[in-house]
Amino acid sequence: MAIDPFVGCDFIVSGPMHLTLKVDCLCAFSESRLLPHGPRVYFGFLFYH
Repeated sequence: MAIDPFVGCDFIVSGPMHLTLKVDCLCAFSESRLLPHGPRVYFGFLFYH
């Protein structure tokens, strides 16, 4: 079992295109080598119709 708090935001590049940024930190409740842990950063593009 783990908890994954995150903060994210979208920036409008143009009408149908947004840039998405997200930072999260995966925190496991138990010591397990199967679960990754620590901060992660995501970025990507979303296209709206």
